Amino acid sequence: MHEWTDDQLLELLRSAQPAERNRGLTALYQNLYGGVARFVLNNSGTEEDAKDIFQEGLIVLYEKVSVPDFVQTSSLKTFLHAICRNLWLKRLRRSSRRETSVGEIQLLPIADWEDAHREDQQEEQKELVQQLLGQLGESCRRLLVRFYYERRSMQEIANLLGLSNDRVAKNKKARCMNKLRELHGQLRKPQGKTSE
Repeated sequence: MHEWTDDQLLELLRSAQPAERNRGLTALYQNLYGGVARFVLNNSGTEEDAKDIFQEGLIVLYEKVSVPDFVQTSSLKTFLHAICRNLWLKRLRRSSRRETSVGEIQLLPIADWEDAHREDQQEEQKELVQQLLGQLGESCRRLLVRFYYERRSMQEIANLLGLSNDRVAKNKKARCMNKLRELHGQLRKPQGKTSE
């Protein structure tokens, strides 16, 4: 496995070329996913949880390093592990509470969003998310919006969507995320090149 320096990874992540950015994200995944997965699995999580948290962490890392005034105070490995650790602990706290105030639910994504984005990046990201969500079926779209935007627990989602229990909701979320990843992968394929 190739060992990348932080400078090389930052150069790839900040590249104007989508292929270079993808190389950087892939390198981070190959080099760092195992450590994050071990942390999640050792702290009441599943392999699917680890994949979700790592993907969310990669997005946050990418958005933070993309802003011009980003100041690196630790290695990217340490930074990404800290992001993923915080995301997982936040999710554990959220799932362990029966009741969470509406104000708290609304503040979590806003604080993260403002810290990670400039306005133009927000719009670009929102458009991509809207485009991908628009291609999903209605039930997947409703489930993912309730989980990621409304920050609802799996049990709440199961109740709202008429699913038998939180395990069914979790399995459905995993299938929906896989579909979302497929759609995202199709968007990144070069246009005009078709394989027969």
